[in-house]
Amino acid sequence: MPAAPSAAPIGLHAVERPPPSPPPRSRKPSKTTIPLDEKDQALCLGIQDKELRFLVRLYKAGRQERGEPFISQADMLRQWGINRDILYETDELGRMIGYTPEKDEFIGHNALGRGATTYKRKGQFVTIPPEQFLKRVTPGSETPAQTKARRAKSKRQYRSERERQRTSRSRAATKARRRRVADLDCRASALREVLIPGKWMTVKRVAPYLEKSPAFDGLTGESRHRAIERELAKEPLSNMIQQKKKATARLGFSTKMFRLK
Repeated sequence: MPAAPSAAPIGLHAVERPPPSPPPRSRKPSKTTIPLDEKDQALCLGIQDKELRFLVRLYKAGRQERGEPFISQADMLRQWGINRDILYETDELGRMIGYTPEKDEFIGHNALGRGATTYKRKGQFVTIPPEQFLKRVTPGSETPAQTKARRAKSKRQYRSERERQRTSRSRAATKARRRRVADLDCRASALREVLIPGKWMTVKRVAPYLEKSPAFDGLTGESRHRAIERELAKEPLSNMIQQKKKATARLGFSTKMFRLK
């Protein structure tokens, strides 16, 4: 994995106010970075405020390291000419604070005191690493489209590596689950081992895990599918699972899906 950009040449902590920014450009709806919905605008304003406080913290840390006089957050925002109650175009905000592509790359590839974010998605926990680009601040020397393309190219190698690691962990977990199922001669126990909490599965997806299970020995194809459905309908599994029907428009019929409670 390539090394993160060096912090030395970036000058992230400079506080001098940049030259006056040009008047805001008129934006076509397809080019603007400000959403039309008021709720979305309020959400973006909160993100913008959070990211501005993050940048101020970095600038203040740099001033302290250099032994420069203390400056408050309000004074720093005043120097930049920023009103915290206004939602700015991302590149317009970047011009106001002198935000460059070099600074953007530095922040996008370093944690800088930020923590990882973990949330649950489709029954599984997903962790977002702290090394992330800012959402509401982009370099003033680029259009938002140019920034998006540069960031995607910059993160591609890191994203590919994370995807390889995630795939490797998933395959290892699948192999371990199949090994455990192969040692079980109780149908209910084998199915309980295959079903993943919070994840909806069909009988067709469950069946391959049970190919080498002694509990389903001698069953193949439709006979194994019917045995799985009968077992899911009996206690104790019937009390441990949720089920629903998912419409399949292409095939014209519905499919039963199951998951552990």
